[in-house]
Amino acid sequence: MEDREGKNRNRHSWLFLLEITLALLILTFGLGMIVRVNLKADSLTREAAALRAADRTIENADALIRSSESEEDLTAAFQKAYPECKIQKTSGDQSGDKSGDRSGRIRWTEKNSESKQTFFTKISYRIDGDGLLTAHVTVSSEKGEKKTDSQEIRHYLMEEKSR
Repeated sequence: MEDREGKNRNRHSWLFLLEITLALLILTFGLGMIVRVNLKADSLTREAAALRAADRTIENADALIRSSESEEDLTAAFQKAYPECKIQKTSGDQSGDKSGDRSGRIRWTEKNSESKQTFFTKISYRIDGDGLLTAHVTVSSEKGEKKTDSQEIRHYLMEEKSR
């Protein structure tokens, strides 16, 4: 009789251990899924912050471009807003273009406090003979590799129209 009770106890303890092991396995799997979801949410939050920062930079560049009446106004506005920017101008004569078109580049780097990323902004612009300024604004989160946002802006320069 004692022998049977001992076997019965062993069966019950074996089932109990199996049940606890399965419960721990399910708990571990659930915790792993929660951690994965939280990491993905954090990644998406950082990405959204980077897009907001890039969008703000493009909006600022758009406002500076649209408020300019000449190429000198344009470069002065960017120099004032972003003192560390590098401006490179090219006239049509230098590039072999006889139409009087001018072009240039404006570049700068800024550290965003919200997304804790460094953004590289590049504006390539061209001014045709009629005074139409066409600018391509590109914001990248890694130096020229990962484009975060870009936009094309067109604006007539007042001083160029009166020529």
